[in-house]
Amino acid sequence: MRACADTIKRVTLELGGNDASIVCPDVDIAATAPALVMGAMFNSGQVCIATKRIYIHADIYEPMVKAMAQFAATLKVGEGTEEGVMMGPIQNQMQYRYVESILQEGKRKGWNYVIGGESMDHEKGYFIAPTIVDNPPNDSSIVQEEPFVSPSSFL
Repeated sequence: MRACADTIKRVTLELGGNDASIVCPDVDIAATAPALVMGAMFNSGQVCIATKRIYIHADIYEPMVKAMAQFAATLKVGEGTEEGVMMGPIQNQMQYRYVESILQEGKRKGWNYVIGGESMDHEKGYFIAPTIVDNPPNDSSIVQEEPFVSPSSFL
């Protein structure tokens, strides 16, 4: 918006979100785990309505996280033209580097990656493995910030 204001250009802003899912103890774990994963990872998580945080009731926490990780492990990552691909690349280098910086923060601070936490084949594109972080600290960037709207993109 700042870049457009001086010349009064029309602009539409994608302001992102930090959407949460709350999982109650009476859910069908086998049916709910894939829905939670796809809600977070559809289009590589690059949609404003994608789930960023999932709060799971303590009574089903461990089996739900396990079921989510098992489903996430089945997601094929690659170019959209390949058969069966469920997750494509991050849409540009700036966002890719921002997401990588969040993953590196987790490694420095000892977050528990249930699955993923790694970038993939840099030669073919900006791919990040399906990633689930188990109970990151509330003050961490992965909880506090929208991973696909980098603050630096507005400078």
